[in-house]
Amino acid sequence: MQFIHKAFLLISVAALQACAVSTPVRLAVPRQSPLPDAVSLDLGAQPGPALTAFADRFTRRLGEGGVTVRGDAPYRLTLTMSAQPSLAGVTSDGGSDPKTVDWQSRPRRKALFENCAADRLRAVAVGSIGLNASPPLVAEAELDSCKDRTAELDRLAVALAGAITRR
Repeated sequence: MQFIHKAFLLISVAALQACAVSTPVRLAVPRQSPLPDAVSLDLGAQPGPALTAFADRFTRRLGEGGVTVRGDAPYRLTLTMSAQPSLAGVTSDGGSDPKTVDWQSRPRRKALFENCAADRLRAVAVGSIGLNASPPLVAEAELDSCKDRTAELDRLAVALAGAITRR
């Protein structure tokens, strides 16, 4: 009987240490005028496979929101994506004290029984018309996860495209 109790306790502790990090998508989308009916998508000179797959899902979701992607559309959406450890933060502030830094993306604190290295997946869409125009749209979405990256990138693309196509 005592063996069964110890085995159950060992299995319970091991289960607590399994990775279960999957945060809701956090969005930063300032008020904006609605997107036009057609946009062009800019992924940079040499987009990697992850950004290309992300852009495909993002494009499908834009279409569901009534926005088509065409190469000749004057309104351009530049799409970027990054993945980094979620324990790192993002800031443009040069401050050295983490308590006073103006975080764009605050570092995540690791949970007590967490036994995985979660990543922060972050996507930014910048919309503009012409080369010298100030961007009328800067939308950001991010999530922390150590689950299957493909499914999490899909969730991120759906949330970001959905946020900027709300009319």
